[in-house]
Amino acid sequence: MFFETLIATLQLVDWICSVAVSFSDEEIKAMPWTTFVSGCQGPELVQYLKERRLYINDPVPVEREV
Repeated sequence: MFFETLIATLQLVDWICSVAVSFSDEEIKAMPWTTFVSGCQGPELVQYLKERRLYINDPVPVEREV
C-alpha cells in the first residue's frame, strides 16, 4: 500500500505541474475540482482518489427548494 501511495503522490505532483504550465492563474482559480480531477490519468492516482471518494468526475445536481 505504501508503494501505491507514493506512486499516486508522484502522479499528482506531475499533474499539478502540467496544469500550472498549461493554464493561466485565472483559469486555475476558476477550475472546479471535477475538472481538475478529470484530467488525472495515472491509474494509481485515480484509484487513490476513488478510495477516498475524491474522484468524482460527474457534477451532482443540486436540488432547489420549491
